[in-house]
Amino acid sequence: MVLLKWVGSKTASCKVIADKIGTVSGRYIEPCIGGGAVLFELQSRKSLNGEIFVSDTDADLINFWKAIRDYPEDFKQHVRHKVENGTYCHKNYYHIRKIFNGEKTDSVILNTHRDHMRVISSAAVVYYLNRTCFNGLWRRNSKGEFNVPVGSNSGINLTFMDSETDRYTKLLQNVHIDCVDFEEAVRKAQKGDVVYFDPPYYSKDGTNFTQYGGEIFDKEKMDTLYAVATNLSIRGVRVFISAPGYFEPTKIQAKRVKETYILMVGRPVNRNGGGREPVEEKLMELEVGG
Repeated sequence: MVLLKWVGSKTASCKVIADKIGTVSGRYIEPCIGGGAVLFELQSRKSLNGEIFVSDTDADLINFWKAIRDYPEDFKQHVRHKVENGTYCHKNYYHIRKIFNGEKTDSVILNTHRDHMRVISSAAVVYYLNRTCFNGLWRRNSKGEFNVPVGSNSGINLTFMDSETDRYTKLLQNVHIDCVDFEEAVRKAQKGDVVYFDPPYYSKDGTNFTQYGGEIFDKEKMDTLYAVATNLSIRGVRVFISAPGYFEPTKIQAKRVKETYILMVGRPVNRNGGGREPVEEKLMELEVGG
């Protein structure tokens, strides 16, 4: 199990992806951190020997990971108190979701030291909603509001939360966490660094889960990401890109692809509880240098 469920999670494929990335001597940069499965697998293997930078455009997600890194005991205590006093239960789900959307924390990235208690509170609510909502689905509407209905799952397991929070806290030590888009996140990359892109997957038929931080990630956005990735690889950065099985790079884009790995993976999070059969994904490794 994972601490935070996330659409597009690489829980099922992180070991294979980590195998392909291997040991990183330079900096490791992951601009679309999401649930962090690949990062945590690499950290568990002690494969990252340089500075580590992760980011995302969803401020609530970033605040959550900062709370786990910086204030694990306060986070656990806050969640435990809310569960034990009956606040974090299924019957209060829609009330808490309404308050969460009303605060619009998605538009404000909190300073982990100045806004200590707000960071803890925000992270705890994200965890509660994530563990109590339908199928663990994190989705926003066009207004940036979290709109997933309540699920039938058992909710928060405090024993699991305690142990997994401690494990993730250790893995996040010395990790730089920022709320920026992928273009800003990779500007620091240089020769010898590794960048792993795991962007939201634009859908083939127009029905999708591609709203992250209030933004739509479509084919045009994917083409922009690919152009950024190409430029990085020419500069000597090792670049890996995860993409849906139906993604086909253009002829120009394909020239930069060194290797394409086909992965058949299950989906731990899906809007249809029965629709979790294995799907095809691609991991593309780009050619390094001009």
